[in-house]
Amino acid sequence: MNKTVAEIARSVGRPRTTVQDIINRYKNSENFDNKPRTGRPCKLTGRAKRKIIQIIEKKPKTSSTKVCGELLEFSGKDVHSRTVRRVLNNAQYSARIRRKKPLISKVNQAERLNFAKDYQNHPIGL
Repeated sequence: MNKTVAEIARSVGRPRTTVQDIINRYKNSENFDNKPRTGRPCKLTGRAKRKIIQIIEKKPKTSSTKVCGELLEFSGKDVHSRTVRRVLNNAQYSARIRRKKPLISKVNQAERLNFAKDYQNHPIGL
């Protein structure tokens, strides 16, 4: 079944040049795999990344520097806190700062509740 590059591109729904590049790659190397990319390899393994996520799931308020320390004990890998935050961001975790709210004592809670009950049926604006 000999088809032209344009016919294959239409049936697959990809540009003609993409199909042509894949065909040429196969002809040259008998392989469809992508060539390895340049860049620094990741310092963390998949296991170490899962350990970071596990630490945060157990103790969500743990700082990234403390997670670095625990990771050093676990795997012996010394990583920067920014690396930990990057792993957590890729895992859809985001940092949030808890809103500060005033502490209401038990006495004040009871007084506020009594006030609300007293004025529950009070007309508004009078």
